[in-house]
Amino acid sequence: MDDLLHKLVSGVITGGLIALAGCLGAQRRKRKSAQARTAEVDDPRSR
Repeated sequence: MDDLLHKLVSGVITGGLIALAGCLGAQRRKRKSAQARTAEVDDPRSR
């Protein structure tokens, strides 16, 4: 039973870390995309 509980907790922690990394990556992509769109609007060369 101890071994099963250890595997379960380990799996939950690993899954949580993977989900956190995915969420942080998605936020970074959104922020980078928003900055690129803002740069397009503010860029005087685009006029």
